[in-house]
Amino acid sequence: MTTSYRATAAPLTLDVLGDLEPLRKALAAADYTPERVAGTLEIKSTTEIMDLPMLVRRTAKPTHYHTLFRLFMLGQRVPDQSARQALAPASLASLLAGGLLQSDAKGVYSAAKLVPHTDLILASDFTYPARSQPVAEDHVLGVGPASITLSVMTVRKPVEAVLDVGCGAGIQSVLSSRHARRVVGADISSRALNFAAFNSRINGITNVTWRAGSFFEPVADETFDLVVANPPFVISPASGFMYRDSGMGGDAVSEHVLKGAAARLREGGFASVLVNWHHHNEDDWTQRPSAWAKELGCDAWIVRSGVASPLAYAASWLRFNEARDPERYGKLLDEWLAYYDKLGIGSISAGAVVLHKRSGVANWVRCDTVDDIKGSGQCGDSILRVFAAEDFLRQSEAQLLEQRLILHPAVTASQKLVVGEGGWTVESLLLNLSEGFPFSGKADIHILRLLANCDGRRTAREAIQALANTMETHFDSLLPSCLLVIKKMLRSGMLVFSGDIK
Repeated sequence: MTTSYRATAAPLTLDVLGDLEPLRKALAAADYTPERVAGTLEIKSTTEIMDLPMLVRRTAKPTHYHTLFRLFMLGQRVPDQSARQALAPASLASLLAGGLLQSDAKGVYSAAKLVPHTDLILASDFTYPARSQPVAEDHVLGVGPASITLSVMTVRKPVEAVLDVGCGAGIQSVLSSRHARRVVGADISSRALNFAAFNSRINGITNVTWRAGSFFEPVADETFDLVVANPPFVISPASGFMYRDSGMGGDAVSEHVLKGAAARLREGGFASVLVNWHHHNEDDWTQRPSAWAKELGCDAWIVRSGVASPLAYAASWLRFNEARDPERYGKLLDEWLAYYDKLGIGSISAGAVVLHKRSGVANWVRCDTVDDIKGSGQCGDSILRVFAAEDFLRQSEAQLLEQRLILHPAVTASQKLVVGEGGWTVESLLLNLSEGFPFSGKADIHILRLLANCDGRRTAREAIQALANTMETHFDSLLPSCLLVIKKMLRSGMLVFSGDIK
């Protein structure tokens, strides 16, 4: 199903803008970096609204950095001469002619928000309060919680071909271009593809092809080694915004994109898809996505990152556009809640599904809840460890006992002490992963000794035997509990096969 939207004109004329390297040099020379911009914004979360009056005053001193910050982060007008000086060696005339900048009697202002992200510059539409007018149907989002979550949930190994479904401003395509020979970015929005083409050009990316169309239509039956998708997954009764609403009922769009991604994966390929789905309560949150995943010919890891009540979920999405008009905001909240009530929705979960194409085998489905995925750093290596462990653990325990295992170097242990009449005592021990997925687990001294025995030289059998010797007990009495610990640690990526540590 394809929903019709009212499209607005693409703002950037790339042929006129020409080479964007001078603009990139100007931004770098002014120290327009993620660290500097974050320090100026003083925003703890990417969903927090900027304090525009404060930021205008904070950047009042006439420096090149302040001029560029006002132009590209705040959407403010700056004097022509200030813009010309701050943008050198880029040509102000070319940037005006190409549509990136516009001018009027009050000065020069930008048609696009430019955000420094890692070592990239990424363009998108401005949001409130930098632009006060209502958000357009084909509004193009920039870097945000969803795009960051998808980027860290993607396997970053060298591949031949990548597909970015619902590419928007092209963030995932640009990131994937660094480890792929070629990338296809597809989106229904011509405005989004205009921004995406700008983003590939300003970042010197030449191996991405942009295609217009709905979901998988632009690639037909082509196959890829990696598929990433940040679709319009919001569960809503509306069809108001391309970035948010699919026009499909309930959570049907999430199921549709998962099936399409799996169908276009080459053998051994991975897909990472952001999804939202509805359920009744905490007892059944895994049922719908698990049912979708079981017939895809892929192993599937469903990672839930959050859950909300219908009211909290509706508010989180409507607030972005409607909170400035309380009467309209309240009316829309009522409409969304009535829609959820009609569908019998009790809760809505958000997260990602990672697929690994493996044909001719009994595929598995795993479900986890993981807090703060977007803040955990790149998780691609963690994903590979988890999938390798799940594949292996489908084999016999006898094979597991003969494997040489080693604790991953990112594992740390911390302890909580409490004071009592006899002094300080250990209340709990906690194991954590300091990179990748933020898995953690409780431990005791015996678990710590077992893990210390997993040194990459001993087999699992020998590690358990060494613990039995230390405890002066029989191997068979420790075997069941030790195997449970080893399996759990493998599934979290804390224990790995010794050959996997370089």
